[in-house]
Amino acid sequence: MQHSSSTNAYDFAALSLTDLMEAREYYHLHLLNKKNVVATAVGLYRIRKEEPWPTKKDPHPDTSKFKKIPRTLGNSEVRPYSWPAILVFVEKMEQAEDLVGKEPSDLIPKAFYLPNGKAVPVCVVQAEKVTQTDNTIDVKKLRFPTNVISGGFPLLVNSQNQQRVASFGCLVTDGHTTYALTNRHVVGKPGSLISTLYGNAEQVVGVSADANLQLGKVPFHDAYPWMQDCKTYVNADVGLVEVNDLNQWKTTVLGLGQMEPLYDLNAMTFTLKLINQPVAAYSGITSQVLEGEIQALFYRFKSVNGLDYVSDFLVGPRTAGVPSSRADNQKRLTMSYGDSGSVLCIESSDGTAKTYHPLGLIWGMHEFIEGTDRSAQPYILASSLSTACRMLDLDIVRGWNLDLVDTWGEVGHFKVGGTACDLVSSTKLLKLLKANRDNIGYTDDALIKGNYVPGDEKGFVPLADVADVDWRNTRPNDSSNHFADIDETNDGVFNGETLLDLSLADDSNISLDFWLEYDNKFDQVDPNFKTDKKTGKKKLYPRRGALPFRVWQMYKQMVLSLKGFVSGDNKDGLLEFIVAGGTMSHYVGDACQPLHISYLHHGRNDSEYNVHSDYETTFVAKKAEPIFNAVSKYTKKVKTTELIDAKGLSAAKLVLKLMKRTITTLPPMTVLQSWLDHKGRGKWDGMWDDLGDDTGKVIADGSHTMAVLWQSAWKAGGGDKIALSKLKALDQTALQAKYKDKNFVPSYTMDQTDLYKSVL
Repeated sequence: MQHSSSTNAYDFAALSLTDLMEAREYYHLHLLNKKNVVATAVGLYRIRKEEPWPTKKDPHPDTSKFKKIPRTLGNSEVRPYSWPAILVFVEKMEQAEDLVGKEPSDLIPKAFYLPNGKAVPVCVVQAEKVTQTDNTIDVKKLRFPTNVISGGFPLLVNSQNQQRVASFGCLVTDGHTTYALTNRHVVGKPGSLISTLYGNAEQVVGVSADANLQLGKVPFHDAYPWMQDCKTYVNADVGLVEVNDLNQWKTTVLGLGQMEPLYDLNAMTFTLKLINQPVAAYSGITSQVLEGEIQALFYRFKSVNGLDYVSDFLVGPRTAGVPSSRADNQKRLTMSYGDSGSVLCIESSDGTAKTYHPLGLIWGMHEFIEGTDRSAQPYILASSLSTACRMLDLDIVRGWNLDLVDTWGEVGHFKVGGTACDLVSSTKLLKLLKANRDNIGYTDDALIKGNYVPGDEKGFVPLADVADVDWRNTRPNDSSNHFADIDETNDGVFNGETLLDLSLADDSNISLDFWLEYDNKFDQVDPNFKTDKKTGKKKLYPRRGALPFRVWQMYKQMVLSLKGFVSGDNKDGLLEFIVAGGTMSHYVGDACQPLHISYLHHGRNDSEYNVHSDYETTFVAKKAEPIFNAVSKYTKKVKTTELIDAKGLSAAKLVLKLMKRTITTLPPMTVLQSWLDHKGRGKWDGMWDDLGDDTGKVIADGSHTMAVLWQSAWKAGGGDKIALSKLKALDQTALQAKYKDKNFVPSYTMDQTDLYKSVL
């Protein structure tokens, strides 16, 4: 289809959103009977990206040669001089002259006229919709919470013997009860159990709230009483989960951080100025920030029995907003069906930092075929959060548990990884690590203020916490590499000697065979039973902590990769060196935390289970600034006399010595007793008095040990032979591709003995 003639943009600049809605309603049946019309919306006139922009010399450039090119959402854009218009989406664009010869009544006019004489222009957009989409989701590839739940994490619902996946949006409250916001079509009937994977086990975290706390399809006038009534329903699709334990939650959104106040839409603010506004949401399915822009309002996606159903917002990919027809003028939007329930935020920036005001709730998507390759591009459908909060009498919760972090020991891991970069004494290595410091960890200021998220808008995770944020979900075999119970004793096991003392006494005991023998004997005389959170039953957990061997493996890879780069045999060797070392810093960070290397890691019984997360996560995060000050007192540069040889065994032994110093400086029982002694108000201050300075000391020790490993591998691999020009910040996309490669420093358990030995 095509317009019968061109329009003059300047005739329509004064039209309001209300004018557009009135015109669409007035011509509702007229549009329904047009050939190929599949949807309508209101917004601003879209101009093909290839069309020339007006200039001072040529304010009205000739665009006639573009008239026969079908306008699509992908090949068009809203420009600063675009004018208000009704968008009419057609399955197939046909030329005006063809329609005149076949069926003149199918011709879409250039404008609709209201009874008051106002002319409302029409913009025809070809939008060939994908009718069938693969909506299968591999749960094993998703990132689930390990310590605290927040917006963006996936939720699980079991219905009709099927497990369905969606997303948590944010926390809301009616003043008495706090709920997790998601979609009505997700939560199902009241009382339905809502769960997530928490601590590697499915755990019920809440139930679907009462029916009066849900919104489905809302009469348009109820949602927008200041607009003209029409035969239209708004698809609000709002459902609430009454959470079981509020202490498990915090009010940030993954990838976006802390949200600003609700973006309030009312008669004064719900205007066409929303078009082209940048918006963002977090995809719990792709683990990426979805960056888009509002492309239309009140998108009519369905008509049944004479009634229209609309989505408040139609969101598509962001365009660069420059006069260019280049392919990179638009970023793809990679939404998935499991992103239903995510909060959509208006994104603002002052040039230095981005802020996010919650605007809408994602409930679905439409995919349109675009481009010469006829690829499917998803477009987000979202409803207004202002409407939902008003109609359900809810407020968004913004200040709960903000100082909790998303993974165990996150602050400590980033601190160890970042500080180690500053402690090497090799000039060339120092240059390389400082250039890549942001790729490895965060600055002290960001960690203290909480101005960071585990992964940025590209999904990149700084290397020091990849082992928790990424590998715990994508490499389940890696879990046992994060710990080692090296202080446990039993008279029936090697005469009551600890695994740590036996290993440090004889290098031959630093072997997978010996550690397995030790663990198996311990499991026989003192089997380790724990309560399964999902079933509530006791379950046997064999001892299999392999932390020193993981460091052994990764140190060996660092040396091998660097040698290959220096010799010219491995062009990616320097990148591999950084990825192997940066990710290895996580395990070294585990080795300097007393509860990661002790049989007391979760206390002595179920009632003491939370000591681990309370100390290593919450305490360290809440007291980050004074702890970092303590770290500064104890950090020191690496001396060449401290360097080890190229053998992985030497790296494992170095880490075992770090473990010994850690539990000597800060005995695990001391941590547990302090946690038991301080409850309620003043808990963290009391623990600081008991543990603060020593916590700084062991973190400094871990940072120094990591720096020794960096510099030792650098020397063993011949790093000083590398030209200074190559010692620069590495591309995050390449770094991410490498750490997501499961064949690079592959993760094994000690029970996979032959495989593990093959990489040592």
